[in-house]
Amino acid sequence: GSCNIGEPCNFTSTPIDENISTLTYSWTFGDGGTSTVQNPAHTFTSVGPHTVTLIVTDLGGLSATDTEQVIANAAPQVSFTNGSCNIGESCSFTSTPIDENISTLTYSWTFSDGGTNAVQNPAHTFNSVGPHTVTLTVTDLGGLSATVTKQVTANAAPVASFTVSCSSLTCSFDASGSTDEVGIASYSWSFGESGATASHTFSSEGTHSVTLTVTDVLGLSDVTTTTVYVLELSKKGKKRFTYECGTTLDTYNTCDFTAGQSSSDSSNVVYSWVVGDADGYVVSLSDNGVNMTYTFSSEGTFPVRITKTPSDSYSSTHPVEVIKP
Repeated sequence: GSCNIGEPCNFTSTPIDENISTLTYSWTFGDGGTSTVQNPAHTFTSVGPHTVTLIVTDLGGLSATDTEQVIANAAPQVSFTNGSCNIGESCSFTSTPIDENISTLTYSWTFSDGGTNAVQNPAHTFNSVGPHTVTLTVTDLGGLSATVTKQVTANAAPVASFTVSCSSLTCSFDASGSTDEVGIASYSWSFGESGATASHTFSSEGTHSVTLTVTDVLGLSDVTTTTVYVLELSKKGKKRFTYECGTTLDTYNTCDFTAGQSSSDSSNVVYSWVVGDADGYVVSLSDNGVNMTYTFSSEGTFPVRITKTPSDSYSSTHPVEVIKP
């Protein structure tokens, strides 16, 4: 029968004689082992080849000899590697088996997300980070097998995010809050800068679109875009409004504004307010009026503009300090 290393190998003799029941048997297995039964079993501990000899002798002393070369089957060996694995993309696995008859091996792959495969070098797509347990079992024709297991983590795309703070037309950007499983390789800003932090001075006030692209060490990327509104501070001239903010934790960021007035103001005077707030300086337009109340999103220094028309007209933009007590 088939002979596997470490397992009993069965030998069957087929003698021809007038008195088979009186025959004696002498087996030698080439590794020091012997037997005197007609159909012995023997366990080899190495591949060989092993010279197996059988001598059959009858009562008259006549004998017959047969010799065969026997090779014991060794269990296969196997390992595997995998390429980079990104969530939602095909991940390649390559097995490296070692066996006397590689072409006859069978392969059984199991992936802890429920996937299976029976080819030597499969591809598999993971839909979550993991880690995922990947197991490969190879089996030879003799039924001997080898199993190897590895933990594989699929890479998720990074998450890009940034904050912005502006003073007049110059804004500072900070993308250090962006996250990734394997590490961020680069930050690219739409205004031409790179790095987790950047500064940029816009050529004009108003609305500007800023895009950040974050790429991780495995090449996956994420993009986020924020609208930034900048107000150019008045370079000279007096502040045309007064303000007062709350003094408690509940009210510190709510400020009351009063525009400068003139004794010659007519009834058709219009006061227009523009407020630059945090997180992108999204413009907030209040109800027109000499008085305005605005609640800022956080503490900080923010530009506020008051424009008066038509009589004794003016436009003044100055910083407002919102301080948390």
